[in-house]
Amino acid sequence: MQHANKLRKPPTSLPPDPEYGERLNEQFSDTVWQGVTQANISRFIRRDALPPVVPVFNFTNVDEQLRNVKSTSAGPDGISGKLLYSARLELVSPLVTIA
Repeated sequence: MQHANKLRKPPTSLPPDPEYGERLNEQFSDTVWQGVTQANISRFIRRDALPPVVPVFNFTNVDEQLRNVKSTSAGPDGISGKLLYSARLELVSPLVTIA
């Protein structure tokens, strides 16, 4: 029970203790799987992993760019600025997904 109380509020950064993953796995197994042995995933924990890369295209900046489109005549693609501005809420998600 002592380990469960410590694991309820895990530290915000990776702990220096290499057995932390194993203790967490054991506690999860005891609580959820009720003693059924699960695979040891501690070998997949990388201490030297780089922080996640912030995506260049996200919902905020794509929406901002579409909001700033001038309502001019259509360009070579035949899509007017007014249409892009009007449909920006529907276009943001697909544009972020394909970017």
